[in-house]
Amino acid sequence: MNSIEMYKKYFTKEYLMGPNSFRLLDELIRKRPEGVCFNRTLDLGCGYALTSMFVANETDAEHVYAFDLWV
Repeated sequence: MNSIEMYKKYFTKEYLMGPNSFRLLDELIRKRPEGVCFNRTLDLGCGYALTSMFVANETDAEHVYAFDLWV
């Protein structure tokens, strides 16, 4: 089981809001053009910031900024 499948299994039932963001991230990471990196990533409307943590752990991101307006 790869990293993406482990994240999906643990988080998708209780914590995700909206479409399956891990599937979208997986596609984004796999299809990114050569030379494109995730040095700085901004995740607006991140909810619990699960996708932000995924990007931080699974890419070469030096900085990941996660913002949400939950009150």
